[in-house]
Amino acid sequence: DEWFPSVSATIGSFYPERSIFQALIALAAIPRFLLILGHYYLSGSITTLIIGLVRTLSCGGWVYITSTDDQDVHDLFMILYIALTLPWNVYVTKSSEKSKKWRKLISIGFFGTMVPLVQHFVKHKVHMVPGAYSIYALLGWSLVALDIAFDAFSIKDFTSIEINLGLEPLQQGTWLFKREETSSK
Repeated sequence: DEWFPSVSATIGSFYPERSIFQALIALAAIPRFLLILGHYYLSGSITTLIIGLVRTLSCGGWVYITSTDDQDVHDLFMILYIALTLPWNVYVTKSSEKSKKWRKLISIGFFGTMVPLVQHFVKHKVHMVPGAYSIYALLGWSLVALDIAFDAFSIKDFTSIEINLGLEPLQQGTWLFKREETSSK
């Protein structure tokens, strides 16, 4: 009755599938931490930095501890990740100079998707409705796409950052980072 695999089913619970996806996800952590540092650099908000770090670590928690390993711990990390997505989206959108509109729309889509996602999860787990898991899986993949889309708009905000990995200082006397000053609207 089910026709579409969930994110967890795609990753797999056993070797070798699971380890391949976990290694790829670990590699994605490096750009994620750079993204968090970029937003901290632009906003200067320690709150955004802490939320971003804890959110990323909680993502690692539910990715590396699958529901097969420990359902409660997996769910705890996933709930923490989703709960921290709201303040992350709010703080990043608030400090965004160039992509507020799109970030707001994506955030509304993300949290709007949560309602039918939970409904279909309950239909699958509690009521055993055929096909409910496939719809739940599609909604889960939609959340992944929306989460990536939200972060993709960071490229617009990061255009004001210049990174110099050379030994010579940038023109403004800084060594590694320089931010273009933009005029306020």
